[in-house]
Amino acid sequence: MILGKIVGKASTLQFEFSVTSSAGRKLQFLQVYHPEYGPVLGQIMELERTEEGMTAHCNIIGYKDEDGRVKSIRTPFAIGVEVLEAEDQFIKDVITLQGEGGFLGKLEGKDIPVFVDLQKILTKHLCVLAKSGAGKSYAVGGLLEEIMEKRVPLLVIDPHGEYASMKWPTDEDH
Repeated sequence: MILGKIVGKASTLQFEFSVTSSAGRKLQFLQVYHPEYGPVLGQIMELERTEEGMTAHCNIIGYKDEDGRVKSIRTPFAIGVEVLEAEDQFIKDVITLQGEGGFLGKLEGKDIPVFVDLQKILTKHLCVLAKSGAGKSYAVGGLLEEIMEKRVPLLVIDPHGEYASMKWPTDEDH
């Protein structure tokens, strides 16, 4: 579905487009054709309404190269290029990890599973930051469960007792 056309400024990191469809919404994934790279994934970060209409401010996520790596574009989109709603398969193709990972959940509003590379987070430093009530403890609990399923030994220092319930198995199916 065509959501609009690029207007104003376009850089290698961001662009704006004039929203011509009522389907445009914040955090929606987009697909924009680039003559050098083919389809590129982006995301609406902010919507702005004026008397002239609605403008979407978007970040560019990137495209997948022939080696399967997500890359940034090196030249901006042309002004006037159509912006499409990203198809689920295209989103999966760009953001899906190769190999095994730890399941975090599903992408908001989509039936697309989200995984993290456990090898990377277990061999590097990791920090989970967000405001109160955003789900940090829940996300870390999910990561801990995924790590334990892979039989990786770990030690959790839990001064507030947030993870105490993990010592009992759950009745839920995954």
